[in-house]
Amino acid sequence: MIESQMNCLVHMENSGLVDMIIEDKYDDLAWIYNFFRRLPNGLSVIRDVMTSHIRETGEQLVIDPEQVKDPVEFVQRLLEEKDKHDKIINLAFNNGKTFQNALNSSFEYFINLNPRSPEFISLFLDDKLRKGLESKEDVEVALDKVVMLIRYLKEKDEFEKYYKQYLATRLRLGISVSEDAERSLILKLKTECGY
Repeated sequence: MIESQMNCLVHMENSGLVDMIIEDKYDDLAWIYNFFRRLPNGLSVIRDVMTSHIRETGEQLVIDPEQVKDPVEFVQRLLEEKDKHDKIINLAFNNGKTFQNALNSSFEYFINLNPRSPEFISLFLDDKLRKGLESKEDVEVALDKVVMLIRYLKEKDEFEKYYKQYLATRLRLGISVSEDAERSLILKLKTECGY
């Protein structure tokens, strides 16, 4: 009986899965996850709706001309979206591997829709490494998050080109907030992208 109404429950207007995701209703999402995992294909229905929502939201973000005016704000919005969905997967979806894979593939899909994403990410890093953050821990957390975005890029060479330009400028002018942060980022990039 429930299985036949599964799609109706997930797509319900004003209270369906997408509304729960938008409103950060972790308890409701956890309830629907625990309920649907007992049904055949229940989790795949939730995962497909979540993936579709993330891709639509991401497409709007990366294609919207207003969003691409400020590269730092553009990347910040990407990071906020990633944090939001990571939290949902951790708190509501039992940190399911298939949900994490769906999130990663969705981000990889839409981040590459904007050909300027590699440039914007390197500008974001340049901004953070010039201005700095509150503490050393904040810098490390921010760098880890940005490296995750770099992982999604198909044009890593393009990112590297921009990053090298901004790094050279920071070092030449002595405007980097911390040499330790610069070294840490280079180490993370070597790990992620190769030597």
